[in-house]
Amino acid sequence: MELRPHRPTRRRSNRSAVVVVALLAVTLTGAAARAASGRDRAEAAASYERAMVARREWLMVLREGRLEQAIAELTTATRLDSERVDAWVALVPLLLERRDVDAAAAATISAYRIAPRRPETALLVAMIAYRRGDLELAEGAFASALPHLSAGWRARFEDIAPIAAAADTDGLAALPSERRAERIRRFWIDHDPDPATAVNEARIEYWARIAQACFLYYDAERGEWDQRAASCTRATVRPAGRASIRRAPSSSSCS
Repeated sequence: MELRPHRPTRRRSNRSAVVVVALLAVTLTGAAARAASGRDRAEAAASYERAMVARREWLMVLREGRLEQAIAELTTATRLDSERVDAWVALVPLLLERRDVDAAAAATISAYRIAPRRPETALLVAMIAYRRGDLELAEGAFASALPHLSAGWRARFEDIAPIAAAADTDGLAALPSERRAERIRRFWIDHDPDPATAVNEARIEYWARIAQACFLYYDAERGEWDQRAASCTRATVRPAGRASIRRAPSSSSCS
């Protein structure tokens, strides 16, 4: 999975996280969604369930064609019931796996329009902004989403172990929360590839990888993710002033 931004844009001045995420509304058409009938909603629910089966088979055994089947069923579900936010949210990371950023961006707009207060939709905004090269928008959207995520997801974003040296994480878990947060903050300052810019490019890239891994591989019931998620997030960050994240070799689609 390619997570590098396509074309970095000119940096803008800092804006509050809430305002940054709200800027996405400017891209909305304002057209009212067609109200789904009861039959449409039932058919949309059936398409969604078929999509989840295909998605599960794709994730578990990489069965040929299952990714495309899942995308097709979710697309059908959103066409039949355009207010079904769970279908939009499930669709975006699958489209990103297929490297269809434009379609993923359109789905993100729909998800955000329906549920702007859900942290998952703000995460989608951040992922798309990163892919499009708007790193300031991505950072603001991440800042808006992270405090409101479930504890399991939030812990993944706070965990620097997949990219840090042993010296950076030694004793980290045993520290009081404030001291642990400060040590993590210092880690990112020390590994900011371009301190002259308003954002930390390495942290945004890492968070984009974490977000995609959470959407695809995190098991909420068990509170853990599988080895493919570890492959998505395993990388090495460079010291401040040097290139961003260098990925560890991996056969994962996240590479």
